[in-house]
Amino acid sequence: MSLSEVTQIVVVMVGLPARGKSLIAGKVKRYLRWTSVNAEVFNVGKYRRTDNPHPDAKFFDVNNAEGEKARRAAAEAAVADMLMWFKDKNNKVAILDATNSTKSRRKWIHDKIVEANLLHLFVESKCDDEDLIMANILEVKTTSPDYIGQDPEVAAKDFRNRIRNYEKVYQTIDESEKHLTYVKIINIGARVVINLIQDYLQSRLVYYLTNLHIKPRSIWLSRHGESEYNLEGKIGGDANLSERGERYARMLPELVKRSGLPKDAPLTIWTSTLKRTSQTAQHLQKELGWEKLQWKALDELDSGVCDGMTYQQIAEKYPEDFQARDDDKYNYRYRGGESYRDVVIRLEPIIMELERSENIIIITYVHLGAFSV
Repeated sequence: MSLSEVTQIVVVMVGLPARGKSLIAGKVKRYLRWTSVNAEVFNVGKYRRTDNPHPDAKFFDVNNAEGEKARRAAAEAAVADMLMWFKDKNNKVAILDATNSTKSRRKWIHDKIVEANLLHLFVESKCDDEDLIMANILEVKTTSPDYIGQDPEVAAKDFRNRIRNYEKVYQTIDESEKHLTYVKIINIGARVVINLIQDYLQSRLVYYLTNLHIKPRSIWLSRHGESEYNLEGKIGGDANLSERGERYARMLPELVKRSGLPKDAPLTIWTSTLKRTSQTAQHLQKELGWEKLQWKALDELDSGVCDGMTYQQIAEKYPEDFQARDDDKYNYRYRGGESYRDVVIRLEPIIMELERSENIIIITYVHLGAFSV
């Protein structure tokens, strides 16, 4: 089954502030769009900021009736827009990004989802690792729209107070909500609890969620150096690097070092099985001593019967194929070969492993763009 053929589903984020919910929501959206599934994030905070762009912690106090009323109105507006978005049957997954921290709020959301005949997946991010929480607080105080233009230390103090207000009422998902489909991610994947998964897309999302982490890391993407086939205008093959490609390979270690290496965290090099990527990585291995892993999934798009030909030769020998590729480059499949859609499918295990990994440099073919479709 193609992910783009699935039923419609609402992913409901759950968790205290500074637990990585918005980051997870954004990652899920990108992953789904990469697999050609129409997905959108509905962030309740954005709706709340239309009337109160820079609220302080008191706004989130459970005893603040006006604040509670405004937060409820923001949630209702977000859910209403989300349900309207689903009127287009091509739209498949909405991610409702908010704390959704009480059982009563989750029941209200669940009732709305059931009434609209949609599926659901609650995703709770729990974290009691103080180092991770502090890292998130430091990130929020400099990036959150709530604290634009504010002194960072004042923002951090206010945000801690906001968290304390939420802690007063927070209710984790428990046995009383066993009728819900949910995944509970504890300390960024150290432990995962999964409940009542029934649908294909739900299972795919859980698979993705159990592989991701939100710790800071560095990822470099590099095309291989120029190859002899590049000089000749040919596609495919397993050619060696050209002289200019060799120069790029020799310069690559210095380029990476200049961009800022993570302290005490050596990178792992990922390449395809083709000579041009291994040759591009050779000086990184020699000079910096990094481990190299080869992945067949990172190989260039298989151009089938056109392998080793120039585009001019393809146009002359296979004019209909050449035109079909021009009309739809993403879906066009070479005779006996692949389409870019096929490449995206075979890259999925790489994406999962990349989510699990920390500091990586990937050296592969130009279909690097498939990582960000």
